[in-house]
Amino acid sequence: MERKTYTKVCKRCGKTFTAKMKQTRFCHSCAGAQCAGRKKAHGEERGKHVKNNMEGLTNASIEARAHGMTYGQWMGQKYKGRVKVYREE
Repeated sequence: MERKTYTKVCKRCGKTFTAKMKQTRFCHSCAGAQCAGRKKAHGEERGKHVKNNMEGLTNASIEARAHGMTYGQWMGQKYKGRVKVYREE
């Protein structure tokens, strides 16, 4: 049984190519570059998120030390305050 093939035009470079799947949008040479571009963009976005999270942890740690507590004690106090607020509502 032969698989059906589709003649497509690449959305990136405009070349005509043969695809094995109906949903394929890029030729073989452009598919790798397209995937790498998406991964790079995702990695940059993820890096920003991790950096922001680390800044938050650092700030919380500095704030805890300023109040004479460890990070865990400080976060516990903040959590207790949140629980009381939720229970009052």
